[in-house]
Amino acid sequence: MLAITLWQPYASLWVSGEKRNETRPMATRVRGWVAVHAAVKTSREPDGLIRGAIVGLVNLADCIPAQIAATLASDKELRLGNYAAGRYAWKASDRFTLVHPVEAKGKQGWWYLSDSQIELLGRSLKLSDQMTTDLAIALTQQKRAKGGRRGDIDRMDRLHDQPTASTE
Repeated sequence: MLAITLWQPYASLWVSGEKRNETRPMATRVRGWVAVHAAVKTSREPDGLIRGAIVGLVNLADCIPAQIAATLASDKELRLGNYAAGRYAWKASDRFTLVHPVEAKGKQGWWYLSDSQIELLGRSLKLSDQMTTDLAIALTQQKRAKGGRRGDIDRMDRLHDQPTASTE
C-alpha cells in the first residue's frame, strides 16, 4: 500500500475530512486508498498531535489544478491549502482515521508500507482477516509493479489507474 507523509496538522485534518483537498506542487495519477503519515517534524510549536505515525487512510479520487479547486473551496479550505497557479489539489472521496496510529518513519514523496505495517493497519482498522490479506496482496502487487526501484512512480501509477472488478 502506498503512503504519503504530510506535516501536522494537515495530515490529521485531511484524514478527518476537515480538509477536503491536499494541495501539492505536483500532479499525481495515483488513485485509490493510500495511507497518510504524520511527519515527525513540524513548522509549528508542539500541539499534542500525533507525529511519526500513520494516522489514517484516504481514498484518493482525483487530482485537479488548484486554481479550479479553489473556485469550489470554502474559506476554511482556502486557508488550509496553497491554491496558487501551477499547484494541484488531490481530492479524497472517503477517509478512515486510525484508532491506533501505526508507527512509521515516513519519507518524502510516495513510499510503501512494510508487511508488518500493513498488518498493524488492518488491526487498527479492525478489518477482517480477508480484508487484511487483501491489503497485503495489494502491497505485493505494488512492489512488483514498482520493480524494486525507488522513485518509479509511473509504473505504480499505471497499477492504480487500472480498473478493478468492483468498479466495472
